[in-house]
Amino acid sequence: MGSYCCAPKYTDIYTLNDSDDQNYIDTYSNVKTYQDLLDSNIKFFNGTLKKTYYYLAPWGEGEDQNDHAIKSTNNLIKLHQLYQVYTVDGQSNYSDPEYGYYQRSYLGFLVEISTLSKVYEKLLNDPRIWLICTLSNGNTIGSDIDSIEPIDLTLDADEPYTVWSSVTCLRPHDNMSEFENVNKIIKKLVSCWIICRDFCTPHTADQILVEYFDNIK
Repeated sequence: MGSYCCAPKYTDIYTLNDSDDQNYIDTYSNVKTYQDLLDSNIKFFNGTLKKTYYYLAPWGEGEDQNDHAIKSTNNLIKLHQLYQVYTVDGQSNYSDPEYGYYQRSYLGFLVEISTLSKVYEKLLNDPRIWLICTLSNGNTIGSDIDSIEPIDLTLDADEPYTVWSSVTCLRPHDNMSEFENVNKIIKKLVSCWIICRDFCTPHTADQILVEYFDNIK
């Protein structure tokens, strides 16, 4: 669903060379802890891992997204290295009203419940966003979105192009990865979505999450 934050423009099929493919297999086969999982995404953001199990192309600048790629990369690395937040999906707030194209910024991430508890109440009460969290037992907490979902994430020619729905999104108890050792770690985490309530906002979902963690006292 959607693109991964400021993920790059790429062809429908991205083919890894043998060395990159082996690096992909080795990286995830050797994941034994949550920290290992966080480190795998750092490899993805710095370009040494050419794809992930959730995004099948290299990380890089997004198409027509100005400098969001640079800003978002810094935000995401910070979330991983300083705050132990494992991101898996999202997009920027890029819009082009002339062509009726709008993106609602969102961020999908997995996190330990002790980490989420540090910012949960502030995120929940932020009028700029919706927060939806699925616990490892399958229960959902967060914003009341029953009356508004599915939520349009992208409008193209003013028509819904991608949408978010609690029915179709992946959750911790789903097998998100082809690597069972990764799935075992993911199933213990909380799956969260931050979705901006408006299109054309000056802020992005990753920026909002970083700001709350930065301000923990």
